[in-house]
Amino acid sequence: MLRPLILVLAAANLAASGCSSTRCGDLEVSDETNAPKLVAFYVLPDEKQMPGDPWTVLFGVESKDANGDLGGGQAEFFLNSETEATKQDLDTVFRQSGVELDATRAEVYMTLRFAENTVDDGAQVRLGLQLVDAQGLRSNCFTLELEFDVFPAAEARLAPIGSVALACRPGNEGGLVR
Repeated sequence: MLRPLILVLAAANLAASGCSSTRCGDLEVSDETNAPKLVAFYVLPDEKQMPGDPWTVLFGVESKDANGDLGGGQAEFFLNSETEATKQDLDTVFRQSGVELDATRAEVYMTLRFAENTVDDGAQVRLGLQLVDAQGLRSNCFTLELEFDVFPAAEARLAPIGSVALACRPGNEGGLVR
């Protein structure tokens, strides 16, 4: 089980994509007009990741929120088929990303650290993200299918399964491999 997930805050640039779905865990999407909407959830390119640390992953999130109260809400991360989320307050994430707390459109950056003893070489992880605004309204859910390949030199490839594979391989540092 890959449950231990440590959230770390960071500001950076991102790139890769996820798939939209209607649920994260057992939680329904709010259908109200003021509910936040996830537009994108993606992995930063290799040159923006943390060299030598394949367990820390930098992500980007793009969202819309009609009434601008998402900055007072939370991001909820769902690992594999778990129904319990790991939560991160969005006020700090918005500030670190240079986004006003009352923004109606936002592109923010987050870092997740998977506990080293829970992610093995070749492990596949489904990471779901749902945003919850200050009123408790829930966004749609985006998921990323990730595969961890840990090389002996502590270099890693993090590949969204079934999408563009981002890779850092010896001799191709910082390059994208498709």
